[in-house]
Amino acid sequence: MKAGALAVLVVLFLSAAQGCGDATNQVTIVDAQGLVRLIVDVETAETAMERSRGLSEHQALGPNEGLLLVFPTAGEVCITNRTVAFPIDVLFISADQQVIHIERELPSGDPGSYCHAPTWLVLELQAGAASEVAIGHTFRLVN
Repeated sequence: MKAGALAVLVVLFLSAAQGCGDATNQVTIVDAQGLVRLIVDVETAETAMERSRGLSEHQALGPNEGLLLVFPTAGEVCITNRTVAFPIDVLFISADQQVIHIERELPSGDPGSYCHAPTWLVLELQAGAASEVAIGHTFRLVN
């Protein structure tokens, strides 16, 4: 499936799920053998404002919670934890749904900027939650 079509499907899926009241968006990360390495219930950030705000005003994430930042196209994406009050793991995911980079245990208030390309999705997690995730693992939406 082409990246553009996949992007539309992900945005439609996530938007539909959010419109269902108490519906939860769930994603998984699987390894090359198809073993699930991570299951997370996510909130989504689809607009530029939502992505920019990120986890800045958010309560600490639980062990199976995350924020999925959806970008309109793949490109270089920079993440900072400068205004976040808790440490996080960050997965950078390409348009072909592969984990291309992982930033682990970014401390709260970290002023650094962590940039990676070609990123289409970013999954922000509680620090340590990505311990079983590796580069090359696959991102999947779960209904």
